[in-house]
Amino acid sequence: MGNFSNITGCQDQEKCLNYLQMANFELESAIQLFFEIEIQSQQFVAPTQKVSQQESQPPQRQRRQIQENFELEQSQTTQELVQKYKNYKESKIDEDPGLVTGVWKIAKALFTKNQNYGEDFQKHIQSKKVKIEIKFDLGSFQDNIKIAQDRMLPLFVYVHDVSCLKILQAMFQCKSLVSIVNRYFLSYAFIANKDTLAQLPTQNIEIPSILIYRINFIDEVCLVKQIKLFPQTNFEELAVEIKTIRSNISKISAQEKLAKRLVDSPEQIHQNQIDRFRQKQLDMEVRRQQEIEQREREELLQKQDLEYMMALQQADEKKKKINDEKLRQEQLIHEQQEEEEQRQFLKAKLLSDLPQEPKENCITIQLRFFDKVITRNFNFTDKIQFIFDFVMCQDDQLFLNPKADVDLIQNFPKLSLFDKKDMLIQEIFNDSTGEQLIILEKE
Repeated sequence: MGNFSNITGCQDQEKCLNYLQMANFELESAIQLFFEIEIQSQQFVAPTQKVSQQESQPPQRQRRQIQENFELEQSQTTQELVQKYKNYKESKIDEDPGLVTGVWKIAKALFTKNQNYGEDFQKHIQSKKVKIEIKFDLGSFQDNIKIAQDRMLPLFVYVHDVSCLKILQAMFQCKSLVSIVNRYFLSYAFIANKDTLAQLPTQNIEIPSILIYRINFIDEVCLVKQIKLFPQTNFEELAVEIKTIRSNISKISAQEKLAKRLVDSPEQIHQNQIDRFRQKQLDMEVRRQQEIEQREREELLQKQDLEYMMALQQADEKKKKINDEKLRQEQLIHEQQEEEEQRQFLKAKLLSDLPQEPKENCITIQLRFFDKVITRNFNFTDKIQFIFDFVMCQDDQLFLNPKADVDLIQNFPKLSLFDKKDMLIQEIFNDSTGEQLIILEKE
């Protein structure tokens, strides 16, 4: 496919594949078919449209009308080639080789039988210790032009000057040129002298040089290009030029083949082109429908992907929310634990800071919790704060809310000690040896 694209210049890979398939993957046939159809594409569009508009006409009349329109719109180049081929066929019919011509051909064959200028060239180059990169064939020019015709390839001829070996080496070092010549040409080389130059149909050859020949559709040997080589020749640029020449040769060959078919089987070529065009239109419609279906599938997949991404995003947000709440709860529990540890530490510190409980010369305070009563002795000189500290050091189970502030209430006379914490016990209970206080938890 790469070779087909390089020669034809077609960048549409699908179109390249279609032409190769129509030609059973024969490169030369596919190239000729490409140029045949592309060159004539404008020539059978109009007839085909007329055919579609006149489906009711008899097939034979339809075909005749298409053929007439097709012939009217043929390109000038194709018409010239058609006329040239017709003249050639007529001349072949009238041609009588005769005895003299036959004898001349036999003598020429005997004279050129043992000429192998290609082998002489290769032996000479090998004696110079130069590796031959291009696949030059042996034999004479006549041998190779015949082989080129059989293989339907142009002939690349290198005319060597023994004094210009460095030019040949430079040509061999150009990988792109070597690749193009080996792939697209039949190659032949010989050493230039009076005898070897006489084998060419071209006169006044400058050496060293490259000659590119082709056999046209009426068996003429045509010199396509003569390229004089110099020590400063840029072979990379020359490779591009030779590749372009090869492409042009393929185009010309396709036009010549079309001209031959127009002369030899005009009915068949017109019908084939019409059938190909119809098939092409059908393929385009099928491809258009496939593209529509593909676009719909892509849109559906895109919509599904979008919905899936939205669902993923929602799931991620929900998961993040759950994780955030979990972290918040863990943080809250941690803070509560720290707070509780701090509270228990303060309770222990308050308990350790309390003065030792006296045995005599003291006041007995009875502390009434909501379901338990605790009694303790205090010194008269102790502050009321010590009674509060003692209460706060008690077990949490004695309180409805262990974290709440408490007040100590004297029942009779009714008295709150909350704002008297800095006073001494004897200042409040100066004549008493025992008192009962109710524990009141503040909200």
